[in-house]
Amino acid sequence: MAQSTSRYLFSFGMIADVQYADLDDGYNYTKTRKRFYRNSINLLCEAIQTWNHMTPKPAFMLQLGDLIDGKNNEHEGMSQASWDKTLTEIEKFNGNVRDQNGLLKKSLKSA
Repeated sequence: MAQSTSRYLFSFGMIADVQYADLDDGYNYTKTRKRFYRNSINLLCEAIQTWNHMTPKPAFMLQLGDLIDGKNNEHEGMSQASWDKTLTEIEKFNGNVRDQNGLLKKSLKSA
């Protein structure tokens, strides 16, 4: 019989659907859920800061879903600016980063 332990093999951080845009709060396309576009970057920052201060640190971070919201496309230049802002925050994570879409071009330094 295997002995139970409280140790784990590794840990990781996961965040999904950040949906950042430098826009006032609004709703999704079906008008069923409120979106807090500007605040989403704060939640991303908070998650990264939490992971960076954990002991032991997470082995990696997974980013699932949409990092920026599609509403960025409605404003000239906003998609790139939003992408750059979220990527700058993700680069503050002290570990490897993976995303389901394969869109993150930069490989982050290992902790």
